Parts: sequence; structure tokens; C-alpha cells
Amino acid sequence: MPSPNRTLALSFGGFAILVVALLLGWKLYKSNAPALEPGGPGATTVVDAGDVIKAPGKRERADLQLAAKASIRGVVRDPAGQPIANAQVCGFAVRDAVRDALRGLGDGQPRCTTTEADGHYRLDGLWPVPTNIEASAPTFKPARWQTRDDTGQLRDEVRLTPGGEAVDIDLLLQPGGVLVKGVVRDITGGEIEGAVVIGRPRGIMAAGLAVTRTGDDGRFELWAAPGSLSILARSEGYADGDVPGVAPGALIEVFLTPESVLVGQVIHAQTKQPVSDVTVRVSGRRMGQSDHSTRTDDDGWYRLDRLEPGTYKPIAQADELYGEAAEQVNLGLGETSDPVQILVHPAFLVSGTVSIAGGEGRPCPDGSILLRADQRTHGRDRLDDEGVAELRGVLPGVYQVEVRCDGYITEDSYPAIELVDASLTGLSWTVREGLAIRGEVVDDAGSPVADISIAANALLAGDDARGRKTDDASRSDEAGHFELTGLLPGRYEVSLSSRSGRPGPDPIPVELLAGADVNDLRLVLPAVGQLRGHLLDERGQGVAGVWVAAAPVGAARGQSAQTDDAGAFAFQALQPGPTRVSPTPRSGLRAPGTTDDDPQGQVIEVVANETVELDLIVETQAGVIRGAVVDEHGSPVADAFVDAERMSDRAGASARSSRQAMRWSWGRKPVLTDQDGRFELDELPDGVFLVRAHRKGGGEASLEEVAIGADVELVIATTGSLGGTVVDPGNPAPERFRVVARDPEQGISIGDEFFRTNGVWALRELPPGSYSLSASSSAGTTELEVVLGEGEQRDDLVLELESRVTIRGRIIDLDTREGIAGFEVNAAGPGGGRRRLRVGDLGGDAANVTDADGRFELPEVPSGRTRIIARLRTGGADKPYDFAFTVREIQPTPAVQDIGDIEAIARRVERGKQPGELGYTIVEPDPSAAPEDSKIVVALVRPGGPAAAAGLEVGAVIESVDGHAIGGDANRYRTLSQVPAGATITLGLEQGASVKITAAAPL
Repeated sequence: MPSPNRTLALSFGGFAILVVALLLGWKLYKSNAPALEPGGPGATTVVDAGDVIKAPGKRERADLQLAAKASIRGVVRDPAGQPIANAQVCGFAVRDAVRDALRGLGDGQPRCTTTEADGHYRLDGLWPVPTNIEASAPTFKPARWQTRDDTGQLRDEVRLTPGGEAVDIDLLLQPGGVLVKGVVRDITGGEIEGAVVIGRPRGIMAAGLAVTRTGDDGRFELWAAPGSLSILARSEGYADGDVPGVAPGALIEVFLTPESVLVGQVIHAQTKQPVSDVTVRVSGRRMGQSDHSTRTDDDGWYRLDRLEPGTYKPIAQADELYGEAAEQVNLGLGETSDPVQILVHPAFLVSGTVSIAGGEGRPCPDGSILLRADQRTHGRDRLDDEGVAELRGVLPGVYQVEVRCDGYITEDSYPAIELVDASLTGLSWTVREGLAIRGEVVDDAGSPVADISIAANALLAGDDARGRKTDDASRSDEAGHFELTGLLPGRYEVSLSSRSGRPGPDPIPVELLAGADVNDLRLVLPAVGQLRGHLLDERGQGVAGVWVAAAPVGAARGQSAQTDDAGAFAFQALQPGPTRVSPTPRSGLRAPGTTDDDPQGQVIEVVANETVELDLIVETQAGVIRGAVVDEHGSPVADAFVDAERMSDRAGASARSSRQAMRWSWGRKPVLTDQDGRFELDELPDGVFLVRAHRKGGGEASLEEVAIGADVELVIATTGSLGGTVVDPGNPAPERFRVVARDPEQGISIGDEFFRTNGVWALRELPPGSYSLSASSSAGTTELEVVLGEGEQRDDLVLELESRVTIRGRIIDLDTREGIAGFEVNAAGPGGGRRRLRVGDLGGDAANVTDADGRFELPEVPSGRTRIIARLRTGGADKPYDFAFTVREIQPTPAVQDIGDIEAIARRVERGKQPGELGYTIVEPDPSAAPEDSKIVVALVRPGGPAAAAGLEVGAVIESVDGHAIGGDANRYRTLSQVPAGATITLGLEQGASVKITAAAPL
């Protein structure tokens, strides 16, 4: 434990020599790296991106490399007001600041200290950027500093200034923390000493982090709030690792992979010279858990480290420059890329201030500005203390401005801005005060409940379906109080959710009248029961680290908990009544002697304010599969990742599901091949498996129907590539376009977005297969079928865009045939050529929202096979329709097309409830197949069930439900066939037969 008031920079001080060596190595690498054409490290002219902007009204910026650090001081106390000694307090630069302000400065780690005997702390050496302050201590729940501003909004950032000191940043820790234990290893299983570990709660609006380090055995302990959490680990020379867990629960293992590194140089597209001080960041398929950004040095070089193996696109941005690499970069395990050049083009800075109308110029306390064009976000920036936002590197064009100011109402729309030949600074936008809903959350005994998420959702009526909606969300404080602000007059539904999954009351209607807040809303949580149990295998041994679900019988959703090292699990707040408890389907665990067609788990009776105990027995996981991974020449492949997915034995199951699930298996314990290419997969349940090996960065192999005990060989085929040009007939190549290659049978979807490449594109490291290629841009879309052989390089493919069009249509009720108002209609074509509009995007009448007769108009719809998707804006939790959906073949001409009626099917089962049991299942549909090429086929009829009693047989083809034709449309079939227990449906079968089935209670 560090001594009191000692400030720790969690920045791997023990690796100082290694860091120096790496820096020297980087300098040597630069001096010996091949020059990029044009430009290079030896270029005589260097443009400083920081010197480009000369326009007045630019936000004053501190040079963070030279700016004095900031400090924070305060006290940590318990609910009785007593100081907490030796609590750990950490400052985290907020995510936007890490990306946009720090840009690679520092080590990206929190700064931490411990409190003195009187609970006081002082944090020095903080970057002068918005910062979250987190505190944790043994036996307490971690907490984040927060306060309510004048509008009632919770604020949780300390805005720091160069050389400034923030005082009275006091934190209150609540008792009830639980101990979380874990270990950080590298992917070979070796323990990692000195790794920084951060525990963070999962869930809506969750806050309160705990920070620690691993010991010399790689193990760590931290105190967390009960419930789901994520554990992030970071260590020098490795990519970050992030895994889910639960507190309390099983020992958490975090595996770190050696870092991959992306290097390159930024070159000005016009001057052909390197550019310094440009921000470079990456987007990629595995990105999202942390921000990777840096800045170019004096010679325009950049280095992005701590990357996992994967596929990345480096993007460069300055005030008046923007550029992207010509194509994605595939990085293998521990690989440093060849230098990747980024050409940056002239762009503009947009800056302005958001202020509160009637507030004497008072700035918005917390919000952002966002620019949109062509359904893309082209810039976003958070407001500073003066309400100023700056959007850097915005390309010429016309942009819609979206303003967000927490706790206030924005205007219906703001004037568009046009960037032609100069930056725009000194702009201004205003927001206004709205109404509020205030109240408290209590339990059934009347005691306040903290950390409950409360949301207010506006309810629109059919005659106001195109109207404006305002919503807000907040979280109850320790006194149970909450405040929802920035609301327009109207009707609302107020609903609750909890990170722990505790059930709340049904949504509560609230009406806000003009000029009148609601100040006394009391939300009462119903009484709950508790469950404690053990998950045991056939040997009576506890099964650790498995997620167990508990859902009320008849409910569509429930809660989940993870077993600890002894197989124990617990639910603290379950809805009273019959409840099914079972391992989650994703765990792959079943009761001994059962199949995937059998209901799993047990049904128990949960009693309010009582605790029920339960033992669940599952099959033993003792199976082993061994094998070797080789290349196409038979040579062993070392460091290949190998995984296995149990293939479902459910009647009618498709191997396609296993292939797709395998590609979403991130977070599992990694298994790597050794130097001889050998591997062993153990602790497998009974069954047959899909075994897959892949080299992150390209190349894979898989085998299906692999039995336990098998010794297999997987041959990684040589990857190929697809490339060519995208053309817009009669027009220049699109400035920006996207190309996607899909192979549904293999579960592969790989795409890239291309910027100013003159239409040239390439997708590399593709396994052999049959691909559906699609291209989309603001100009149009197209699709092409291609077969790629092993190691084949195709660079001659021409994708010719077809025009987007305007469609008109009408949404009607399936039964009454009457038009339905309030459906918001959007479209998605091949290759992600989406047309996603929100109310206000079109201005005026919002024609993509159906009128009183159900009619709509949607512009710029992609041609080709297009999905038309509509959701109902009106009504609340009891709205009769979930969505309306159809697939239409849209032709590139004429420019305006009427697609006729789209049938909306009213929901037959109450929202949140399970449908009744019909006693049969169907063959798993192929989601990539067109409905006209599909059939709904009965796969299983349960003996003694409703379908068996009605005479339904396996292999029967269902053509209609209650007289409504299905036509192979799985979505239409599901909506029509889901009925409550006791309801009777008529299935029309092939060759004119029919059966009537009365649904039984859900299993």
C-alpha cells in the first residue's frame, strides 16, 4: 500500500529502461526507415499543422506539452461523515480529452494517490483537461465525484486549467463493496507483474472505478460494487485486455497479447511535404474499448502502439487538414507495420458557442456540437467551460448542425453551414430551458434506493406523429432523488432500470403542462426475493465462471449472474413467482442426457423477502480435442489462435450459426499453437465441435463435426485479395465510398471505406470463398457476385454505381387494411447503403414519417435488393406494433417509385412476455436467402405437445398463418405465430392442408 499522500503515476515505472530502449529504437527505426514517396524523414520543408489556422475567433488553446500541470484536493468520507484513510483516489482524463487534447501525450494511465488519516487527498501532475475523479477503498463501493448543477443535471467532470487547483472535490463511499480477485497473463499463460487493472461497472449510466496493480504472481484484488463489471488490464508492450466479470464471482483471468504497432508518415497532398503536429487515430474491427491516437513528430512520422492484432484504418486530422490511409492495414500478432502513408487534404475549422437563451450569454454547461451530411457524422466536439466547440478538419460541403446541451431544449433545427474556401469561427447557437420531472425512488419499505436509472420518454399521438420529442435520463442519488430536465410540455412514460437487473414498476405516465414542472413523482420498487445456488457437474464439482439466467416463467427477459470458483451464484432481487433458472444458452452447458431441443434448468418459486436455494446439475466438461495447424505447404504455423464452438444438435440447426458465433468469441481464454503448430483444447462438454484456427491479421482454417478425443489437422489456406475501381457513370469517382465483401456461409463480412482514392479499392487477406461484393456512396450502390480462389489476387473488378431513388408507399394494418400514422421509415440496401433519416433531417413535414393515411416518402434510397424498415414513433410500452418490414427490389429508374403497401402486423403477445408454447420448432432459416427462395419447414414436433395433438408432422411446409401467406418470410412467420397461451392459430400447409394449434403455457 503506498504511503499516505504519495502520488503515483501508474505508468510502468519499473519498465523505465525498456521504455528508453523502445524510444531509442524508434529513433533508429525512423533514421533507417525507407522514405515514403513523396516526402520522407529527410525532407527539407516541414509544414506545422499548428500554424495553419490564422482565422479570428479560434479557441485559445494551451500547448499541453508545455502547460503547467493541474491539481485536485478533497476528502473521502463514509455515509456517517467519517474520513476514510488509505482510500485510493485516481484522476482519469475523460475519453474525449485523451483523443482530442492529449493525442498521445503521457502514458494514458490514471494518476492515483491515497488518502491520509483524516481522509484528505491531493492529486498533482494532472493534465489540464476535463477529468473524472474516482475513489475506492476496502469494503466500500467505488464512487465517482459528481455534483448537480443549477439545472439539476449530474456533472461528473472536473474542468482543469493549466497550473490550476480544484478544491473541495469530496467523495462519499457507500458500504457494501465486494472483493474481486483475478490474474493477468500473457497469451502463453505466463503471469504479468505490474499490470494496471481497472474495474468498472457495466450498465446504463454506471460509474465508479477501482484501480490496482498486479503483484509478482500476476494476481490482483480490488473492491467493486456488486453486479456486472468489466476488468481492463494494461501493461507495457501489450495490447489492452478487457473481459467481463461479476462481483462477487469466479477468479477473473485477463489475457494480454503482445502489442502490434502501426507506423507511418503524414504527407500534405498538395505540397508533398511531411506535416507535423497532426492527430493520427485508428478505427478498426476491434476498436471501442479505448482510444488510440497520437500526433506526428517534426518530420510527420507517427507511431500507434498497444494495438491488438487486427485490421485498422489510420486517419489524420488537424485544424485545416484531413486525410485517411488509402486502405486498411492488417496487423499480425506482435507485428510492426511497414510505414503507412496518409495524404492530408485542405479542410476547415468550424467553431462556435452554445449559450442559453435569456441567460445573459450564459454558456451551456455540458454539451456538444455535431456536423452531419450524407447521413455521416463529419465532426463532433464537446463544449468547454465557455460553451465553445471546435470541429477540426472538416471538408468542404454543406452540413446540418446538431446541438446537444444537457438539461436544455435545442431548437427544432439550426441553419446549415457551408464550407467553401475558409474556416468558420465565431458561430453561435442558443438553447432554452425546459420543464423537469423530479422525484424519488424507494423500495417497498419506503427506503431510498440509489443508482437506479430513470428515463422519461415522450409519448406522441397519431395526429402528432411527426412532432418533436424530448427525452432525458438520470440516475437516483444516495437519497433516492432524481431529476429529469430539458423536457417539452406533453405526455411522458417514466421507466426504471437497474444495473443489477432489479425489476421495477410498469412505466408510469406523467403529463407536463406548459410552465409547470412535476416535483413529487414517487417511484416504488416492488418487493423482491433472493436466490442462492450452485452449478455442479455430474461429479459434484462446482463449475466456475458460467453465466446463469433467471427469468420469470412467461417473461421474455430476466437477469444473469456468474458462478464463482466454487460454482456458487446468487440473485439478490428477483421478481416473486415461478422462475426458470438455467445456464445461459451461450455457455453451451446442458443437463446430463438432454439435447438443445430440451428445456434447460429448473423452475423454482421465488418468494418476496425470502431466499430460495437451488442446485443445478450440468454435464461434465472434460473433453479434449488436439491437433496441429499447418500452412498450405504442410509447415507448422506457430502462434495461430485456435478455438472451438459446440455445434448445436437442435433439430433443423444450421452449421452457419456456429460459424457466426465463432467470429464473436472475443473474450474467451486464448489457445495458441506452439512452435510445432500443435494445440490442445480442453474442458469441453460432450458434443461435436467446429474448430477454427486463424492468424490475426489474415488467414484461417476450420473443421466441422469434430468429435471429442479427435486429433485434427487444420490447413490455413493462402489468403487472396479483391480489388478494382468504383465508378459513377458520367461523373467523377465518388470522394468517399464503402466496399464490403460477404460470404454468409463462412460468416465472413469484411469491408473498408475509401477516401479520395480516385475510385480505387482493395480488400486483402481474404480466405477463399464465394463473396457478395457491394459498394455504396452518396451517389449510389451496386452489388457483384465473385468467387475467390486460394491465394487469388483479383484487381480488375469494376463496381458501377446505380442511382439512388425516391420511394413512396403506404404502411397499413395487416388485418384492417387501414393506413397507420407515425411509422418512421428507413431503408438499407446492399453493402450497407443505408438511408437512415430522423425527424428533422428532411425539414418541413418529415415525409419519411407516415401521415394519417399511412403514406410516406423517402429520398435517396439505394437501388437493388433493399430492406424497408419502419418503427412506430407514437405510443409507449403498450404500442401495438413493434415494426414494419419488407424487402423490395428497387430499380435505378425511374427517379421516383411507388412501392405500394407495406403490411404492419400487430403484436399478438404483450410486450415483455413470452409467447405460448406451440410444441414444434422450424428449420433454422438462412438470413441471407430471399424469402421467395426459402420455406418454413417443421423440424421437430414435441411428443405430447399442442402440435402433436393437432397432427402436425416433421417436414411439413408452413405456407400461411391464420390465412395470411408467409412466402418463406421468417420475420413475418414469427410475428404471426407468436400468440399467448390459450390462443389458437391455423397453419396453412403445402398442398392445401391445415392444422389448428392451441398454444400451451410457456415452458
